[in-house]
Amino acid sequence: MHRVFAGHGDEADGNLPARTKGTTDKRTLPKQFPGNFSLLLNYPDPFTGEASRVADTAKTKMKRSAIIPAAIPQTPDPVEQMKYLGFVADGKGNKKVAIISYQKQEKMLKEGDTISEVKVIAIGKDAVMVSYKGKTRRLKTE
Repeated sequence: MHRVFAGHGDEADGNLPARTKGTTDKRTLPKQFPGNFSLLLNYPDPFTGEASRVADTAKTKMKRSAIIPAAIPQTPDPVEQMKYLGFVADGKGNKKVAIISYQKQEKMLKEGDTISEVKVIAIGKDAVMVSYKGKTRRLKTE
């Protein structure tokens, strides 16, 4: 917060007169069009004071370089990140549910379920068969 204690003017009450309409000093600026300017590179070196020896590059044609595409990051294989912890079965042993650890979470999957495009095909005592991108792989218990 600012407070003004004195103002400009002849009034004793401290009120400033309102600005009257008048002419202001207007200057016209030259129009700038792209491509009609060049950098002046002949300024002195700020460290040594010597004149610059850089050649004028305003009329030098630039060469086009080939665009190199960025490398596409490889997505990690989700099967390699999975661990088969075991299974749970009903009393008769007919319906099995596999317990798979994936991304720091334990998931319960039955045959036919998918997780991150990995489909559970068969659940066994020591391993589970999964399919990922058309390839069948085996996850063993650890």
